[in-house]
Amino acid sequence: MSLKILGCGWVTPVGRLHAEVVSRLENNLPASPSRPEGYENDVLAIDPSSVQDVAGLPRLRRSSVISHFAVAAARDALAGSPQSAEGLAALPLLFVAGDGSVAYTRRFYQDVVERGPGAGSPILFPETVYNAPASHVAAALGLRDEALTFVGDGAAALAALDSASALLRSRKEKRCLLVAAQELDRINASAYLRWHLTCNLLPSEGAAALLLEATDHSPGIAFTHAGYSFGSNRDAAEKLLRVLGEIPPDLAPDACVSTMADSRIAKMERDAISRTFPGISFISSGPFFGESLAASTMQQVIFANHLISTGCHRRVLVAAAGYHGQVCATVLA
Repeated sequence: MSLKILGCGWVTPVGRLHAEVVSRLENNLPASPSRPEGYENDVLAIDPSSVQDVAGLPRLRRSSVISHFAVAAARDALAGSPQSAEGLAALPLLFVAGDGSVAYTRRFYQDVVERGPGAGSPILFPETVYNAPASHVAAALGLRDEALTFVGDGAAALAALDSASALLRSRKEKRCLLVAAQELDRINASAYLRWHLTCNLLPSEGAAALLLEATDHSPGIAFTHAGYSFGSNRDAAEKLLRVLGEIPPDLAPDACVSTMADSRIAKMERDAISRTFPGISFISSGPFFGESLAASTMQQVIFANHLISTGCHRRVLVAAAGYHGQVCATVLA
């Protein structure tokens, strides 16, 4: 069984409209870095005007921007495949959040008082932490079915694709909505800088959404994997090689969408891919999407789908060795 992509949406540092983002990638026009007040390093932020259409929704007026990104991407994913109210109510939602920092409750109230309700980010604070954006997406779109939240690093987005496949195999209805989102977090950004995790890859924010349908033969997401956890770079290499080795020969990719970061874990990832698929070409996404964990990985999947649908490549790999200890991969064909 494969997963056909019926619709997609994204909110990226280089834009929100599909044609706009693809044009930036194809013409090598990377995102412009900025350094918000209180940050130690440059980041790739989202232009607030790009999600202005959802920021004023009643449910979102007091929510954090991660929910704005998630709802915007989800609405765009559904726009190309209109659903009835009954169809939306029966559509399961899988939401993927990046594993973020946690601050004390005192800090939560302090930030809300000083900077307004939007400063109460569910990524930063333990109250209703990770599933808040999922509830906002469900409420904004009228979804009444299962709403599952996954938490992890960049690889979690790919593992969620495998979970989506398993979910649809067990259901009569064969469609689901998968959303990943992330907002900038000063604490995480500082950690990436001090621990040399991202190197030339800047912390970022954004979202991506896929409307998926289970099918037997249609092109789309042809290989998914639940992923493996790892405890060291050496262990990560062994686990990633194991995942890549499970890709069927007839789905061997000819290209890979990669961050092309200079960190040790990213170099290990590319080395494992090159060893498994000699001659594979790497397509860089890092300067355009940055590092927004599950969100930027899902954006890579959308770009890989574009490369397939336009005939640029026959089979495209997206793999991730996450900073929090998980490796995973998927192939689009």
